[in-house]
Amino acid sequence: MANPSAVLADISDFDRDKMNHVKVTEKLVLPNSEQLKSERKETQLRSEIEQGLQLNHVAKVEEKVVLPDASVIAQEKQEHELHEGIKGRPKLNHVDVEVRNSLPGAEAIAQEKQEHELHEGIKRRPKLNHVDVEVRNSLPGAEAIAQEKQELQLRTYLLTTDGGRRRRE
Repeated sequence: MANPSAVLADISDFDRDKMNHVKVTEKLVLPNSEQLKSERKETQLRSEIEQGLQLNHVAKVEEKVVLPDASVIAQEKQEHELHEGIKGRPKLNHVDVEVRNSLPGAEAIAQEKQEHELHEGIKRRPKLNHVDVEVRNSLPGAEAIAQEKQELQLRTYLLTTDGGRRRRE
């Protein structure tokens, strides 16, 4: 708590003239019709609860009994027979299961040994160095192109003239 003498000293130094005047307006908001209805309903419910709720008594309630038809009776009878059949079933005997591990024959062992040796041989093979392969396409020279042109001209001449003679048309 604060020291009472310090509080009195602060109050005595207070000047009321330094304060600004503030006009206070009170706003009274009236409830609308929905709020009035909900409040009335709430007060009515509270009064009913306090006074005790009056229940309307119903005369006599008649219970209707619906009998099943033939299909429902047949289905129930079938289910009953099925349950009785399950109950009357003989119990099964306990059996101990033996696990038998058959060993491979001599041929299978020899084949597996051969495959193993092949794999080991592949693993022991020396590693090869990587080589970049460069493919070069050499183009024919000017003489070879000239010779091919002459051969092509000679072939076309021979085909069109029938062995050096002109065809008669």
